Formats: sequence, structure tokens, C-alpha cells
Amino acid sequence: MTPGILSGFPAWRKILIGTGIALISFFIFTVGAAGLASFIYGVEVLTDETALQRLDQPAVIAALKLIQVIGGEIGLFIVPSLLLAWLFSGKVAAYLSLSGAGRPAQYGIVCLLLLATIPLVNFLVEWNGGLTLPGSLA
Repeated sequence: MTPGILSGFPAWRKILIGTGIALISFFIFTVGAAGLASFIYGVEVLTDETALQRLDQPAVIAALKLIQVIGGEIGLFIVPSLLLAWLFSGKVAAYLSLSGAGRPAQYGIVCLLLLATIPLVNFLVEWNGGLTLPGSLA
């Protein structure tokens, strides 16, 4: 397989291209997810600017979750990563180090790190819950 289309570019140009692709992908997937949320849940996100402020309605919460998953996770992290790996290398799995299984020690370290971060996340949730915000931010 031939090297990626952008493999010869300097690092600073790859960073700029990567940032641009991530932002464009995020925008496209978020708008698409908003349209899908309007279709599935009946929440008119694209035309009613106050639609997402009605947080007491279950359909609005479900629409927000859908927009976050599709726009945020898929559109900002997964698609740009795969696209940039293809553009920079041509061999997506090898570029992202997905071509082989990890060693058992690596899986153990990941599990320990996940367990170790739970108290930190709980601390941050408690800390944020105790913040008193001015009226303009509340």
C-alpha cells in the first residue's frame, strides 16, 4: 500500500490539518445528530433555540444524549482519528497501533488506572456540587 496522501507534510501542518478536520467533523456530526434527534424525539433543535432548555422533559434529555454521543464522541474523536490515520499513513490499524493484541500487563494497568480514577472523579463531582455561582452563571 502506498503511504498516506499527507505523509510528507511537516508536523505543524499536520497539526493544523488535524485540528481543521476534527472541527469540521464535529460540526457535521453535531448538525446531523441534531437533525436525527428532531426526527426521533420530536425536539426541534435546529429551529427552536429554546428547545434544549426544557430539561424537565425526558425527550430533551434523550436528544441531548444522542447529540453528545454522535457529535462529541463519534464526530470529534473516532472519525477524525481514522481519517487522519488514513491520510498520514495509509495503514490505519498500524498507524493507530491496533494491529495486534496488547500484552496482559497492559490490560491490567488499564484496569488499575480506571479503578484508581474513580475516587478522583467522585471528588470532582462533590467539589463542583459545592460551588456557589453568581446569579448570572447559575
